[in-house]
Amino acid sequence: MSARWGATLADYGAFALAVVLPLAVSNLFSRWSTEFPLWIVGCGVVGFALAIATSVLARRPGFAIASAAIALSLVAAAAKGQGFRGGEWSSYATAIAAALCLIVSGMLEEARPRLVAGWIGFAAVIATITWVVRATLLTRSLFLAIAGVVAVLLALALGRLLPREASR
Repeated sequence: MSARWGATLADYGAFALAVVLPLAVSNLFSRWSTEFPLWIVGCGVVGFALAIATSVLARRPGFAIASAAIALSLVAAAAKGQGFRGGEWSSYATAIAAALCLIVSGMLEEARPRLVAGWIGFAAVIATITWVVRATLLTRSLFLAIAGVVAVLLALALGRLLPREASR
């Protein structure tokens, strides 16, 4: 019973991360303050601690990678808020890495909801980056081309790692 409860919470947490991840790289909260809301950061820290504890207690590597996704999303939010030169691009790259960690976590645990949440988060981060980047059309196109190639390569690699379903 408790294992199913934990798996359900992990799935909901993955979707919550997929929703919050694009917010980490967007300028949405900069209208009200220069910092990311403290309650979101607090929830991220608690989620990180719980994912680490679950990984250690259950000895499941997927939760360790999920905790890395949470940590990377917190780093992406912090990098975006610092305002240093190149901070935006490092925030974008960190957010994409967090979404990819969520995808890999779902693959290792064979948790389809976490996998779907990872791909939704990846797509949302790419869309958010495309929306908020103030650069030339050539720069945006180059970024989208690189992100598309990475997504296709990851999908091909993960497709080869998955066990094939038996045909009927």
